[in-house]
Amino acid sequence: MGRNSTVASTLFTISKLLARASWRTYPALPDDKEAQEYAEFFESLRGDMMYSWDHFITNVATCIQY
Repeated sequence: MGRNSTVASTLFTISKLLARASWRTYPALPDDKEAQEYAEFFESLRGDMMYSWDHFITNVATCIQY
């Protein structure tokens, strides 16, 4: 699929858009303290990764063609 120039360029564009997106985590229930703690925990996990979140998303996006 990636050998077709139209498909390859579309996949490339999608992966770049995903990488440049502004990713935020919101609690499922805004007034719930536990949900807020989970959201903050997830944010801390994203920041503590070996590679940046953008790099991770770019790698995940390579699987779109399958």
